[in-house]
Amino acid sequence: MRQRPQYIVEAFARAGHPTYFVDPREPGERTVGNVTIVPSIADTPQSGVILYVHFAPVRTLFGRYEQPAVVYDILDDLSISDPDEVGMPEERRVRYHHGPVVETADVVVASAPALIETHMHERDDMLLIENGVDPEAFGAPRARPDDMPPTDGMVIGYHGMIARWFDFAMIAAIADGFPDHHIVLVGPVDTGVADRLAELTGRGNVTHLGPRPSDEIAAYVQAFDVGLVPFVVDDLTRAVSPLKMYEYMAAGVPVVAAP
Repeated sequence: MRQRPQYIVEAFARAGHPTYFVDPREPGERTVGNVTIVPSIADTPQSGVILYVHFAPVRTLFGRYEQPAVVYDILDDLSISDPDEVGMPEERRVRYHHGPVVETADVVVASAPALIETHMHERDDMLLIENGVDPEAFGAPRARPDDMPPTDGMVIGYHGMIARWFDFAMIAAIADGFPDHHIVLVGPVDTGVADRLAELTGRGNVTHLGPRPSDEIAAYVQAFDVGLVPFVVDDLTRAVSPLKMYEYMAAGVPVVAAP
């Protein structure tokens, strides 16, 4: 999924900076737009660099660069990592590395006001840089995807990760309350909630299409009559600046969201 880090890296590239995105899953170097995607930090310049960091444990790699400038982007409440770190040694956990990165980074930014409030005592010069959207990317008309389910009613849509912050009970209530409309979910699913999703899609008017290429997401969003942000309200989601909300609005789709 193309999310905030990808958009920020693309913006640096469009501004004319040589830009690298490190993804260990890549078999080799390739270029997407103006961004060079490489499988290892060994494939990037080792000096004169700005490191854009949003996962604090990578600070163990900072020493491989000669005097890097570090931009630390706090995307979510730190609790988002807790379930995935059960049983991990402390030195591999996000919270262990977060404080030192905040203290030593050249610039610290956050994506939502709630995150500024949470972390301002750690760094009083933090910058608020909320999410945004490319209006043309989501506003330019796209053909309706062939795999959208047929319906005589409205398409009530969601795109994004389906994980523990997804309100399954809310979606079930919508599906049961509006049987003539169809709920379409587009995006990957965390294995920890796969059984809950299966129960949901057992209804005749709920379809999970799975992940789709980022370049095709705008077409799905434009096929929605309503865009949902159906998140459980807790400390994690109170700190979210939902990118999908801006994308729905750029496509001219009405938004229904949790508080």
